[in-house]
Amino acid sequence: MKRTLILLVLIMLIPAAAAGAEDPERASRIGLGISGITDPAPPADRDAAWSGSYVWFGEYAGKPIRFRVLAKDSTAYTEGKALFLDSDAALFDSVLDEDKPWSNSWNGSTLQGKLNGEFLAGFDVPERAAVALSTGNGGISWPEDLPSWWGVPVSVNDRVFLLDHAEVRNEAYGYSSDSGMYFSEEKNRTYSHSVFNRKKAGSPRSGCWLLRTASAENSENRGWHVLGILPDGSFFTKNAADAGIYAGSGGIGIAPALNVDQKSILFSVRIGADEFKLTIIDDGLTVTVPEGKTVTVDGRTVTVPYGIGGPDASDETRAAVLILDKEYTPGNENGAAILCYCALDTDGTFTLPEGLDPAGWGTDYHVCLLAENLNTAYETDYAASPVPLNRPGALPAAGEVRVPRKEAPAPDEKKDGSNTCLGAAGIDDPVPGGDGGELWSGHYVYFGRYDGKPIRFRVLAARSTAYTEGEALFLDSDEALFVDSFDAAEPVSGAWASSELRSFLNGPFLDGFSAQERAAVALSAGDGGHSFDPDAPQAAVYGAPVPVNDRVFLLDAADVTNAAYGYAPGPGWKYIFLPVNGVKNHVKAGAFTYWWLRSAVSGKPGCAADVNPEGTLNELEADSPLGVAPALNVDLGAVLFATQVGPKEFKLTLIDEDLAVSVPEDKAVSLKESTVTIPCEIGGPDASDTTLAAVLILDKEYTPGNENGAAILCYDVPDAEGDLTLPEGLDPSGWGTDFFVYVLAESRHGAHETDYACAPVKVEAP
Repeated sequence: MKRTLILLVLIMLIPAAAAGAEDPERASRIGLGISGITDPAPPADRDAAWSGSYVWFGEYAGKPIRFRVLAKDSTAYTEGKALFLDSDAALFDSVLDEDKPWSNSWNGSTLQGKLNGEFLAGFDVPERAAVALSTGNGGISWPEDLPSWWGVPVSVNDRVFLLDHAEVRNEAYGYSSDSGMYFSEEKNRTYSHSVFNRKKAGSPRSGCWLLRTASAENSENRGWHVLGILPDGSFFTKNAADAGIYAGSGGIGIAPALNVDQKSILFSVRIGADEFKLTIIDDGLTVTVPEGKTVTVDGRTVTVPYGIGGPDASDETRAAVLILDKEYTPGNENGAAILCYCALDTDGTFTLPEGLDPAGWGTDYHVCLLAENLNTAYETDYAASPVPLNRPGALPAAGEVRVPRKEAPAPDEKKDGSNTCLGAAGIDDPVPGGDGGELWSGHYVYFGRYDGKPIRFRVLAARSTAYTEGEALFLDSDEALFVDSFDAAEPVSGAWASSELRSFLNGPFLDGFSAQERAAVALSAGDGGHSFDPDAPQAAVYGAPVPVNDRVFLLDAADVTNAAYGYAPGPGWKYIFLPVNGVKNHVKAGAFTYWWLRSAVSGKPGCAADVNPEGTLNELEADSPLGVAPALNVDLGAVLFATQVGPKEFKLTLIDEDLAVSVPEDKAVSLKESTVTIPCEIGGPDASDTTLAAVLILDKEYTPGNENGAAILCYDVPDAEGDLTLPEGLDPSGWGTDFFVYVLAESRHGAHETDYACAPVKVEAP
């Protein structure tokens, strides 16, 4: 199956011979981040052509798009730095609004939906992920000579948009501040004149191109108007529904603008005098030094064993090394410079450049491992996030893990009444989700394993009955654990009930759990009980919540828009393909930053719902490889303890029916003053050298799942002789009335791994 192939690729050594066509001059033309790209030159006058850098990015009608760089370090529309791009040509003709009643408002227009929907769908997935959400009006004040009939600045909340009138009069963007109009005192009238740097080619119909600026020149007879640019670079207004400049119907040219998040840009590659293409970070591509292998150096020859994986790994992929004078930072925020960039040879070797002392590795310079997908001259290239390589001989082994994980504390760390609660008493529900501007906030539970590592789950509900008859701990994986298709069997379907992914999660995936963990995973049934508000925008897209009858499943769109689970109550858009903002509490890292939901998509049987890297609900063909973040319910009746292992992190102790403890018949419990002696004998198939006996003292009698809300008064391990001192305040005469004593056998493990215990055995007062 595909998921197995992905795991195999991660541990294979991929020969560099599998890479795409070699480009021997690439290293000399490459810059880190946006190095080499410049801001445009302010025009000398209105007759000067636009002059600046160009970037090829995305595709329209199967052809790469050439953009003008209006600002290389823009924050006009974004919080972080972005590459602000404006199409160098009008790519197609369109009107602003096709639907009656026609309007000249950008927000809600047909064109807004088209640019942020079908137009953006022509970009590759990593390119779409790199396009930042742009908000606001661009922050440019209006010129004083602006005619009153040209309206006011128009704000956006989009990934793709049109420029505003103020922007095409901004000299910092390479456009003349000239209005394109002059007043003739002799003839007492206003005339237009050419502004050469605002001219654009490409409009099939008229040579005109549209702005998003609404015009105040509206009437019942003349309709609602928008502003555009004439073939000579001057301004004009036209009816928004019939935006042609001359008589007759039809649209005018559309030149889209967008911002590319600089943190998604690894390289800028010069392909002409002022022309560049980008290398974008691709979350679907990974590179590692396989576990058990390490980087070695012999003289100046360095050998790097590596494995390339992820859904975007292919025969076009190659491995490379990048040597910088500073540590790598996303978007090159620290201004690092490239000292060396080269592909690895077929045996995984490269030569350390002259002047770089091997002893300076990691201090004087920094070496990173890359996986790259290289494409044609005008097409975007893609790369895995660079993996820092430790100096050969340094510990830990270089590049073993692409996503850093916290080391688990030692297996014998303290576990007692100070950090352990009965049942799940110390675990709380998450902070209710707000507008999506905040990160998910709540408690986490480590439970089960995938690929040999403990899984960290978000606690969506500490005492849930949404999917179960009895109370359960409702858990949702904190990251996408692996990448897979929702369904790849022909005919491809977006139905959860018949999906291949459902079969995998309830079969091989659960095999990574212990027998006791599998037994504690409750059967979840129903749709979760959270139907959509009929007026919610996602109701029309995803329909009714999808029921389950599984032990492991995916969240539904209704689950992930449930504020009680810590998630924002909205999908991140008002209408499909019109995002209003990112939803930070939906965002997950891990194997891939897109992750599947189990929701079907109304009217699209081959699609299923997903969440994109910004946390916005989305939809995609079900045979696409996306991240998988499993959800499940743990039966609280199977949970004896929850132990805190971090500020908001817990692990569980489960009841193990194959573990037993008893007081031998020939021995007795004794009490001398406040010292209790409990002779114990541990048995059962799961008894082992790692098992110990513990004493539990409660203020009420023990009930499975702690249904009566008992509190722990003492939980500790007796000494070698089986002696334990009663805590201060417990009168021995209250044994069996004021407090209750139990003994249990436990099998304890690492801090992020589940522990096991027999059901507590009540000890009567001696």
